[in-house]
Amino acid sequence: MRPGLLVSRFLLVSLLIYGAFLALWGAWGEAYAHTFRMTIGGLFRSVVSGGLVRVEPLASPTAMWDSELVLINRNTGVEGAQPFGTHYLGYAPTALLVALVLASPVPWSRRMLALGWGLLLYHVWIAAGLGMMIVDGYSGMPELELIRTGPWTKRIVSFVTMTMTKSTVTRYAVPALFWVMVTFRSDEVRRLRAQAGGEKSA
Repeated sequence: MRPGLLVSRFLLVSLLIYGAFLALWGAWGEAYAHTFRMTIGGLFRSVVSGGLVRVEPLASPTAMWDSELVLINRNTGVEGAQPFGTHYLGYAPTALLVALVLASPVPWSRRMLALGWGLLLYHVWIAAGLGMMIVDGYSGMPELELIRTGPWTKRIVSFVTMTMTKSTVTRYAVPALFWVMVTFRSDEVRRLRAQAGGEKSA
């Protein structure tokens, strides 16, 4: 297959798969968001000494935010909240990763292996981002402070948290990076190059 046609087919198939997943959010969204909140709530419930973390749906959800991390200082009883979106942070980037992997011009056995590794890596990334939100909340809000840091450390934590959880660039770049990492081995890259070179020579 000609390189241009190969790329065009990849782009078309990946866009169709990604679009299908986004279209299904209306049917799957509520169940996905509930499962997401249950998992994150169980994972981070008592991660900070003296603190309690709950994950709840927003009372008035928006297109971007539908959930919140409720951070509680057990010593004072003070609560604070960090909003996030299960679609924005979890569903849409995961759908992009799945679409890129399934549309890749590699054997199906490789795609399935890449899909497993890619989903694992991205969900670790999601957990890390939400973990940073918790650190940011417990170090950046005076009334909740359970993690003491200096002013520069607070700025760094806030910047990293923003980059991991609220940046549109990161939302698309990280799944794409993981796709490349888990899908293309050196022998497959050489095969695709050889195939492209052979087509050009022909």
